[in-house]
Amino acid sequence: MKVQLGPRIRARRKALGIPVDDLAQSVGVSRATMYRYEVGTAQPPATILQPLAQALDTTPEALMDWPMPHPDLVPLDTLRVPILGDVACGDPIYAPDPFESYVQLGTAVKCDFALRAKGESMTGIGIHDGCLVLIRNQADVRDGEVAAVSLDGEATLKRVRRVRGGLTLLLAENPAYPPIVVGSPGETRDVRILGKAVAFLSDIV
Repeated sequence: MKVQLGPRIRARRKALGIPVDDLAQSVGVSRATMYRYEVGTAQPPATILQPLAQALDTTPEALMDWPMPHPDLVPLDTLRVPILGDVACGDPIYAPDPFESYVQLGTAVKCDFALRAKGESMTGIGIHDGCLVLIRNQADVRDGEVAAVSLDGEATLKRVRRVRGGLTLLLAENPAYPPIVVGSPGETRDVRILGKAVAFLSDIV
């Protein structure tokens, strides 16, 4: 559909009290050409839309009746992640099920669930009591990665280190907390990695 630009130019010019000669001069066309623009017998070239809009104290989008852009308003895709309960940053504690609530996240973070940190054993990497730790569901992690680990059904958040002899150390990031050693001969605990910690959120109430 042909844009009815002429009537908008004329209405805007009259509303501002701008003589047609002044408007024509400001965009570098003759009075007759500007008149043809206004009555619709000619269309302004795209090259003068910006100066024409500027002279009329508006925008090209408004002049052309286009939808106004909103460069500062960007639609955000989100991900709804369940909070499964608490994870110990100290001695292992039980993570309750069913989940207590959800957290809404941007999709840049790839995770499956969240756990609320309890204790201060991971403060060396910025995870304090009350932080929400985002976990990607996986049965194993690389040496040195931080994971949520289940010990006999009780969850703890620790850095996983493999050592000789098939042992695994679950290391705190606070020197006040000793490592937890798993995998020694005669190990009777049910030890399972719940997933890799991929991010955390501070000041979560």
